[in-house]
Amino acid sequence: MEHVVAKTLSAFLNSDGGTLLIGVDDDGALLGLDGDYATLRKADADRYELWLRDLLTSTLGQNAAALVSIGVEEVSRDGVTRPVARLHAGSSPRPVYLRPGKNADPEFWVRLGSSTRHLAVGAAAEYVMHRWPLSPGPSIAAQIKAAVRFSAES
Repeated sequence: MEHVVAKTLSAFLNSDGGTLLIGVDDDGALLGLDGDYATLRKADADRYELWLRDLLTSTLGQNAAALVSIGVEEVSRDGVTRPVARLHAGSSPRPVYLRPGKNADPEFWVRLGSSTRHLAVGAAAEYVMHRWPLSPGPSIAAQIKAAVRFSAES
């Protein structure tokens, strides 16, 4: 499930954003987080959010992980109340690559309709060039600022 969560959020960030609910199945049935909580030393919403943050930081990187908001809420349906996690990712200002493991190659995921799709290197490069075209303005401005800062320190 960890890989599914990370790749879905990576795809949201690389596309137009989206919200992922953990603890609800595809048909809307309320499952809760009891199984996930059972893997934690102390089973509570705060520890679960910390675990999710660590997962996203290690798989997507610190900057991309910071673009995801996480909340755990008690949801009631048909007289049953269970905790559900809501993860919302907006559209990232730069490409986000999933790092599934230490020695694994980075992966590039996007959302196409309601599905999450892996793009091979060629397709990913083309997608990145169209979604985040290079513009000389910010690059030149950053170089000028760095040069001024360097000359002031010398």
